[in-house]
Amino acid sequence: MFVMDNSGSMGDSIQGEAQSFFHLQQTTNSWTALEVCKNCLLDQILPQRLSAIDSVGFIAFNHSINVDVRLDSWQGAHRAHLESKLRSVMPEGQTNMWTAVDYAVRQLLQSSGKRSKWLVALTDGASHDNAHDVERLLNAEGKDVHVLFITVNLSENDRRAIETAIRRTENDGMFSASDVSSLEQAWNCLLYTSPSPRDGLL
Repeated sequence: MFVMDNSGSMGDSIQGEAQSFFHLQQTTNSWTALEVCKNCLLDQILPQRLSAIDSVGFIAFNHSINVDVRLDSWQGAHRAHLESKLRSVMPEGQTNMWTAVDYAVRQLLQSSGKRSKWLVALTDGASHDNAHDVERLLNAEGKDVHVLFITVNLSENDRRAIETAIRRTENDGMFSASDVSSLEQAWNCLLYTSPSPRDGLL
């Protein structure tokens, strides 16, 4: 399950080494945090890592959930619909990140089968709600949901809040788009150490 922040702050620029890492075309205008995240999914993670046996969903959120593509097999009309919705996302509004993460975790918990369940969130971490309910959920019913955050323009306070909420095992992680070495680590995690296609990915 991919969860993307499209609040207004995701329209802020991300510059320098992070742009080079994502192989973004250099223009007179710097890329926004949202553009970096969309590029990461559309050009690299989705086409390189997933197969038709995977069930994939996508949520975009600001102060509310504004895109909700439910889990389904990564093929045909579902794949085209999800990619279209992802391309259409624009930055606007406030942020209730933890409400969206809670919603995504509960979708994963309702999914059938024993395949590995992963939540991948892309965000700048700024949020007006708190992580307490998500932290309790992940440590109770959500113990089998692996959580990976890829962050852009993250403040130290937000970094600590995310780390406290999600970090339970070595399978959970947080990687910053402001640090190239951290980006490379996240890239390796997503492409090589997440469940293999034969295991399936939710």
